[in-house]
Amino acid sequence: MARSTPRLSVVDNTSETRPQRGLLIIEVLPGGSAEVAGLHPHDLITRYGEFEVIDKASFFSARDHYEQANASVAEIVLWRGPTRIVAKVPPGRIGIKCT
Repeated sequence: MARSTPRLSVVDNTSETRPQRGLLIIEVLPGGSAEVAGLHPHDLITRYGEFEVIDKASFFSARDHYEQANASVAEIVLWRGPTRIVAKVPPGRIGIKCT
């Protein structure tokens, strides 16, 4: 089975620092869109589309919005250590366990 190329873009973030709040990924489930997009455990999701993510509730609210809007893709912003990364995932469950 062919795998999709990870859809990650590292963003020049010399003027930004990692936010204190967001959704921390503790596990990426095999075969999910998060794995395909290149997300890793300990990545911190801070934005889902135009919505700020500060906790589970805000993540699920944003995810549900995009799913109900029948969007084909959602852009998420995550931090891997001090690096800001933009990933594209299909709306809906992406295959992560989080805190």
